[in-house]
Amino acid sequence: MGYSSNLQILKRGDSFLIINPSSGKWDICFSHKTGEVIDRLKKPLTAPSFFWRKGLICVFHLTNRCNLECKYCYANMENKEKNTLSDETITKILNILAPLYESILIEFHGGEPLLCWNKIEDVVIKYHKVKNFYFGIQTNGTLLTQEVIDFIKKYSIRVGVSVDGPQKIHDRNRCYSNRRGSFHDARRGISLFQQNGVPFTTISVVEKPKECLEMFDFFIENRIEKIKLNSLSFQGKSAVSCNIEEYQRGFAREHLKVARKIIEHNKTSSFKIICGNIALMVRNLIGLNGYMCLKSPCGAGSYIIMVDEKGNIYPCEEMYGKEDFIITNIENISNGKEFKEILRYSPIILKLKERKIENISKCKDCIFRKFCGGGCTSNSLSMFGSLKREDVICEYRTKMFEELIWILGEDKDNVILLTKPESYRQEAKKYERKKRETY
Repeated sequence: MGYSSNLQILKRGDSFLIINPSSGKWDICFSHKTGEVIDRLKKPLTAPSFFWRKGLICVFHLTNRCNLECKYCYANMENKEKNTLSDETITKILNILAPLYESILIEFHGGEPLLCWNKIEDVVIKYHKVKNFYFGIQTNGTLLTQEVIDFIKKYSIRVGVSVDGPQKIHDRNRCYSNRRGSFHDARRGISLFQQNGVPFTTISVVEKPKECLEMFDFFIENRIEKIKLNSLSFQGKSAVSCNIEEYQRGFAREHLKVARKIIEHNKTSSFKIICGNIALMVRNLIGLNGYMCLKSPCGAGSYIIMVDEKGNIYPCEEMYGKEDFIITNIENISNGKEFKEILRYSPIILKLKERKIENISKCKDCIFRKFCGGGCTSNSLSMFGSLKREDVICEYRTKMFEELIWILGEDKDNVILLTKPESYRQEAKKYERKKRETY
């Protein structure tokens, strides 16, 4: 425990941004307030202790089969034997997990999980009455039918749909084996969700940063409320040829334009939109840093596990296919106590927990380290082969966090507009008095 003496001060115009990199606290003020702000930001630090997670995300990689052959799929499926997770294995895992956690989100992934729709139905029907189980599906949307939609709605299953915006962008990468684009089939699936009042989130991969705004405009035009604009992951098929430094700068620049468009749109439109990537960064900046991928160490093996189609358990879905990171196979576990001990003492998970910002040379002195947490462990391993390296898109992250701080400092309503726009009117009244004060 101690007081930080390494406050960082950035100046823009007449305003000063003061950050305590050790605590992640910050403020923006004018020069006559800097002394007061500096004193307030020198807060004592406490080291977190180990605790057993009350909640868990368990990703079932149901199959490595897919009806599409997307250009940047991280799974590298073309050289793999096609397998599907057995019913017996699924049942065994769920029975082991049920008594261990207060809440368990079961995410069905692939490949394309809807190729195993009967398995999903069986699991949800059998376990939906278990009070701590929740369910989600990540799909390319092309196989959705009214029957599937009705089931998803009945059991309140969370849904993510992979779509890259307008047809010319989407079809460039998300294709069938004959190279025919999948846009119309995915768009039909999205329309089914909208017609039936089923909430969903779209997940897009931004291959070319200059297309970011065009993609965003597509979602506005189609009244899609929750979106994610993801960067290339630079692993698997995503390790396409491009200049990573140039990509990062462009993606940050265009993503920040999206942030400003969201603010202006949500101020005036009854239809609100959230970009999940931006919202999570903003939440970290205001101290609500619960997102596992922006923690140090990250949540791999603690907040999330992934089970592949052979029953192998990985610390995270992003590590799928990395055999060195298979914790064990479910056949080696007979009860919850064994599972709990394996997660706590697994050499692989203990190794991952060593990847802290204090142990990464480029992160340990970065003023935004508390907001970023060092980034994605799997991406860094894929690119650099080391746990002591920064995120592949480090430059993108630091630029985003810095500029988002300034955006939040312009108007406190911007926090609400970027994270919880549906309550903007109520929150605007609440903050009316505070808006007149110096941030």
